[in-house]
Amino acid sequence: PAMQLAFSALALLGLLGLAAARPQQGLVHPTLAVDLLQSRSPKAWLRGLKAPKCHDRKVVDSNSDKFLQCPTECPIYADDRADGVDCNFECVEATPKACSAVNPKEPVPDVERGICRACIIYGCKTCTSEGQDTCAVCSSGYRLTANGQCENANMMYWYGLFVVLGLVTLFIVAWIVDIACRPVVNPEGLKGALDARSRSKVRMPKQAGSSEGRELWPLDTNLLKTPVAGIGVQLHFNFQFFLIVWALAIGVAWLFLALSVDDALLILGTRRAKTARQNCILVAWGFETQMRLMWTKIDF
Repeated sequence: PAMQLAFSALALLGLLGLAAARPQQGLVHPTLAVDLLQSRSPKAWLRGLKAPKCHDRKVVDSNSDKFLQCPTECPIYADDRADGVDCNFECVEATPKACSAVNPKEPVPDVERGICRACIIYGCKTCTSEGQDTCAVCSSGYRLTANGQCENANMMYWYGLFVVLGLVTLFIVAWIVDIACRPVVNPEGLKGALDARSRSKVRMPKQAGSSEGRELWPLDTNLLKTPVAGIGVQLHFNFQFFLIVWALAIGVAWLFLALSVDDALLILGTRRAKTARQNCILVAWGFETQMRLMWTKIDF
């Protein structure tokens, strides 16, 4: 273990030296457009950013403000996916007609979230153009109900399968209970089996001059140093200990590397987005940051 700890310490020092030797330009990244700090005002454009205009399409990138809101006369974002340009949004009126004009697959104006979205119905293929959570065409395996919802067309088959599985489970439980309640008809054989199982347990060596049987190993036995069942078991637990120490050393080394280079290494892949526009900003920032810090992963 001492050699393992020394090797891990040397590896950690090498990584720290690598981080210190790298050029440090651009370490302080700008205010992240994907930062989820709740203290930021949703109307950041009042502090100097240009307010979006109605029906003014703009492709968002990593520098876009994820909290930027549309004007009150056109308060929701619509995602235009028919022009072949990704992440192209515009502010539209909160009406089904305005949403459908930009993206027919997202006809529902959601003022609370500030977006045009698709109807939230599981199994729906095509939403209605009424601007409500109602479906016009359901996907394969679902059927349309009178209130515009989709239900599983094979639900009765699932119910039948659950009934069969329930009966099988009930039979197994009854069989186990019946076996447990049966009287013991072979006590000698049972005692012999229990004795054989007890003798097969790993026990301590018999003390010299002792007339009693061998005791079980205590739970606090150090398996790294004590060969309770041969040298193979001892080597196995030493290997497990080395894996634990190595994983801990790698984690600590990555933490020090991230703190010394750029703390964005600790948050890549952990940010969440609530809307398609925020997701576009998040993906753009994540891609650019990952490419900028790719050297850290390669060298690490």
